[in-house]
Amino acid sequence: MCSCRYIVVAILLLFGSTASAQKAGSQGGGSQKASPPRKASSPQKGLRPPSHEKEAALYLLADGRKDSVVLRWVPSSDVLWKMGNKYGYIVERFTVVRNGKVVPNGNKQPKLLTPEPLRPWSQKAMNQLVETDEYAAVVEEALYSDEFNVKMKAESPSEIMAQVQQSQNRFGFALLVCDFSPVVARAAALRLTDKKPATDEKYIYRVGIALPDSLKPTITYKPGVTMLAPTEAFLRPSIRDLKAEFGNRAVTLNWDQEKLHGIYTAFNIERSANGGPFVKLNQQPFMQMTTSKGNGKYAYFVDSLPDNYIPYAYRITGVTPFGDNGAWSDTVRGEGLSRLDYHPFFDSIYLTPSGTSAILRWKLPDSIRQRIAGIYIARAPKNQGPYADINKDPFSPAQSEAMDPMVTGTSNYYRLRLVEKNGRQISSLPYYLPKEDSIPPIVPLGLQGLSDNKGITRIHWQPNTEKDLKGYRLFRSQVKTGEYMEITKGFITDTSFIDTLNLSLINSYVYYKVIALDHFFNSSDYSAPLTVRRPDTIPPMPAIITGLSRKDTLVYLSFVPSASGDVKGYNLYRYNKESHKRSVIAVLPSGAVAVPCTDEPSGADLGHNLVYEIEAEDSAGNKATVQSGDLFFETGFRRPMNPKAMADREAKKIRLSWSYDQPGVIRYEVFRATGDDGKFISYAELPGNVSGYEDSGLHISNTYKYKVKAVMDRGIESMMSKVLIVVY
Repeated sequence: MCSCRYIVVAILLLFGSTASAQKAGSQGGGSQKASPPRKASSPQKGLRPPSHEKEAALYLLADGRKDSVVLRWVPSSDVLWKMGNKYGYIVERFTVVRNGKVVPNGNKQPKLLTPEPLRPWSQKAMNQLVETDEYAAVVEEALYSDEFNVKMKAESPSEIMAQVQQSQNRFGFALLVCDFSPVVARAAALRLTDKKPATDEKYIYRVGIALPDSLKPTITYKPGVTMLAPTEAFLRPSIRDLKAEFGNRAVTLNWDQEKLHGIYTAFNIERSANGGPFVKLNQQPFMQMTTSKGNGKYAYFVDSLPDNYIPYAYRITGVTPFGDNGAWSDTVRGEGLSRLDYHPFFDSIYLTPSGTSAILRWKLPDSIRQRIAGIYIARAPKNQGPYADINKDPFSPAQSEAMDPMVTGTSNYYRLRLVEKNGRQISSLPYYLPKEDSIPPIVPLGLQGLSDNKGITRIHWQPNTEKDLKGYRLFRSQVKTGEYMEITKGFITDTSFIDTLNLSLINSYVYYKVIALDHFFNSSDYSAPLTVRRPDTIPPMPAIITGLSRKDTLVYLSFVPSASGDVKGYNLYRYNKESHKRSVIAVLPSGAVAVPCTDEPSGADLGHNLVYEIEAEDSAGNKATVQSGDLFFETGFRRPMNPKAMADREAKKIRLSWSYDQPGVIRYEVFRATGDDGKFISYAELPGNVSGYEDSGLHISNTYKYKVKAVMDRGIESMMSKVLIVVY
């Protein structure tokens, strides 16, 4: 059993997965009938991996070899595999085409190719087969070894899962090695050869399990079905996308194995050295299910080379589920390449007297010159590039000096680049060659900027075009003709800058200038100054109230305007301290030396304290307000009453009525006149809580006139009402 365990461990290390196969086609149910299947499978694509199946089934492939047809099948699960091992497999053949004509359904009688159900060989026969085929040891151990049958406690979930895993591993290894050995597949009862087919006929083959009748209702599955003629061979395409990447005494082969899934289970790799015969490199078929470089689409095989610079050739072929090889791939060739362990450098670089060309010198050891194909020199205006070669064709490996006739810029960087014979390139570090320069850049143009209400000022200008430009410096001043202070703290390479202004300063404008400088620190003149309006957050000086008085019903207000020059106008307000009402009484423009104003408060303001406010507003919307002292607004009069009069001749009376909402009424006084020319006399005094009066001292055919007024505390009276005329 030690040899068997060794093979199982070797398979795990080599392949890292269980057997893979792809479905060819399946039809029918768990029980088998004498009638032929209704439909044959689609074109063969290989055996599907059992671990991927979602339903119980047998999957069948066929390979037509003219004088025979080889059948290969796999169960979709270890449960079906065990059923097949125990009860055996039944293989049937239906003739569907004969002499180019379709056989009627009634004549499609099955031919049983297995008089007795096909079962795996006995353990004794398997042991004998192990002597000639090492793969038989894996099947023998999977079928008969006690080491797989570990006794476990049914109540332990982890032990139950371990038992299931053991069963699946046994199933997977057995199916895998059957793909590699036709004899082992036959011994495992997973392969059959139909040796007497007719070349002018086409068949449907069906494989099922010889279940006893008692199990057929409970164990359902789809039998394996496929259709072909004996002349239709299984597809064995060549691998056309083989690639090789040669390195230092190593080569990595890769190919697209996803395209070949279900056609080839594994691969064999062969190598030829220096035109010699091809020799197989892998002891066992190479199989890679997953890779460190991807998700399994590509297979990778790494081979170590005995020596570099020796021609090697590689080819691969696939191993089919029938245990034979497909067509050889295209051959890839190459040599192992050692890396050049050397860093080139310049011995010296200097300008010629003309200053327009440069001499560059270097030295290479003989061992390095022998391994390179050519030399290039590249130049760039900046350390980080971009670099451009000064020589179109490579310099000879023996060359050690070159001239650059086009040294036009003031800043030049050079790199020495060696090209190895294998195509790899190695470059030196950049070497700087300065060129004297006394010409400053031009003055920067297009300086613009704007400040927001928080003092954030964004400034930008047009970029200079000089190749040796190093950067810019920006300056600021509070006075246009004053001293400008640098605000960039050294040069900047951008053509924009953000400045933050001090909002507590009272000057309205701030000024900027910019200069450009090159790598030799030659500086341009200052640009034209940029004027930026400073955001105004300081309120103006308030106006000064110089007079406030009342005469009759008018209030007179005078003030001196604000001393601030940016005031755009004034807003005048009246504020009633008792009613808390604030009213606009005037909007005045700026510019007056002294401003008199007149206000006529409403009757609602009578008897109340008034305050007058003057609000000065500047162009930025900042405001300053000044208030007057209290002004008691009282004229001694209130608005007149509005009484009504009506004659009641039946009652021999004239009735007066009124409604007056002024507070503090003590009494009402009624005045009467008789006739058209009669004078008004005080006729009646009434308490302040009444709202009418009845006059009964009347004579028929007379005209009576009435007026009413209200008298309040502090001697305040309403104005006399309008005259009411009643003809009685």
